[in-house]
Amino acid sequence: MQERGSQGEFNLRSPEERLSDLERKYKELEEKLWCVDCKVPRGAVLSDADIKRLVIAKRILITPEPDLESKVILGTCKIDLRLGDSAKFIDPTKVPHIDLSRPVPGEYYHEMDIQEHSSLIIPAGMVIVATTLERIKLPNCMIGLLVGKSRPARSGLKVEGAPIFDAGWDGKPMLELHNGGGVPLEVHYGQAICAMVFLHLSSPTLEVYAQRNGVKYANQTKAQI
Repeated sequence: MQERGSQGEFNLRSPEERLSDLERKYKELEEKLWCVDCKVPRGAVLSDADIKRLVIAKRILITPEPDLESKVILGTCKIDLRLGDSAKFIDPTKVPHIDLSRPVPGEYYHEMDIQEHSSLIIPAGMVIVATTLERIKLPNCMIGLLVGKSRPARSGLKVEGAPIFDAGWDGKPMLELHNGGGVPLEVHYGQAICAMVFLHLSSPTLEVYAQRNGVKYANQTKAQI
């Protein structure tokens, strides 16, 4: 006697059983593809509408709160971040060269309060580490990508940071400000200097960044090298 396949077994069930089975499969599929907490598809790049909604709902924490009605600050898929008060750089008059295999002694660094001076002048060819004005806290299902802005880039300013801000990350993003042009560049405290894009993970991470052993940049608020 020929055995019935799974389809045949499914057809022998009562309508109630078949409906229950379909509902269970739909729920499993929904959990894989849709985040109930964020109300966005898993793996999606957040749009301006979703960024605005999740910032208002405190799923993405940004302190101080940005002006979400400004189309200058909130782009189609990113939100601007501003230059903060803390900057740190290596004083070229104190060290002839840097050995990247060893920690750089603290006395070679110079720290600066950008807010106190209202602006920061970056000499040609120099790299300065600074913070954003905003503090960001991400949920355990989302990562952030830091991107530069076109106008400063056209003047020679290259703004970089960590390539990925891990799920659950909390702190002020560190920025590497590199003047690749031929003349000094001046940037001002509170000036929009970069932007962050948000990507939803396929599932919540097993362990958020701040809980991992040996992390260096958790809860950072000052420029670090």
